[in-house]
Amino acid sequence: IFDDNIYGTGHEDIDIMCDNIDSFIQLTNAQRVNGNKYRDNLVVAVGSLKVRFDVRYIGDNYYPAEWQKQILSRRKQLSNGLYVMSEEDYVYSLAYHALCQKPVLSEEYYNKISSAYKQLLNLDSSINIDSADLIRILASYCGNQNYSVYTPEDPGVYINWNNMNMYALMYSFCCTVIVSNSKC
Repeated sequence: IFDDNIYGTGHEDIDIMCDNIDSFIQLTNAQRVNGNKYRDNLVVAVGSLKVRFDVRYIGDNYYPAEWQKQILSRRKQLSNGLYVMSEEDYVYSLAYHALCQKPVLSEEYYNKISSAYKQLLNLDSSINIDSADLIRILASYCGNQNYSVYTPEDPGVYINWNNMNMYALMYSFCCTVIVSNSKC
């Protein structure tokens, strides 16, 4: 399963969401890359390959915990046995990651998100969606789902405070941004 379609597409790891990281480590015999218990980059030996995984789990605040639970419960199984996020979770989690956890919204992320969003909602592909629209769309989605946003436990996750502040201001009536488990 570790071919160019999954591993080797320009990203150096495979992203995993699980309910419990300790169970993942025990099941896969994974080793931490940097020895830091707050960094969830792991290496798993698969045959002669050393495969890197970026593991996220319920309660690590990478995404809101309630959302993480929903992501796992709505996952879809592919014909090869692997699980992937639902289309809805893919769109909004990718937007969340690109807008809130990256210094800038890259063209690659922008294109992926806007294309997937249009496909999810069956929108005309010629409709223009800019980055401010994406923040509003994301804030509205999280607000409608009652997802409060926390800072991740992993100190290696970048937080785009400009976008997070805009996100919180746009929908402060339906979203709460929480920093280090205390409300702003």
